[in-house]
Amino acid sequence: MIESAAGTIKALRDGVSDIDYTPARASELDGKECGNGLVIAHDQGWETQ
Repeated sequence: MIESAAGTIKALRDGVSDIDYTPARASELDGKECGNGLVIAHDQGWETQ
């Protein structure tokens, strides 16, 4: 991960397994559509994810 600007990690998800996606396995991703990721809070209320 390379941040776009200085900031603080606000949220993090690192635990979604890497899978070979097929429509038959779609239910494994329910509620996790973005997979692993993080949200960075920046000055002036900006956020990146």
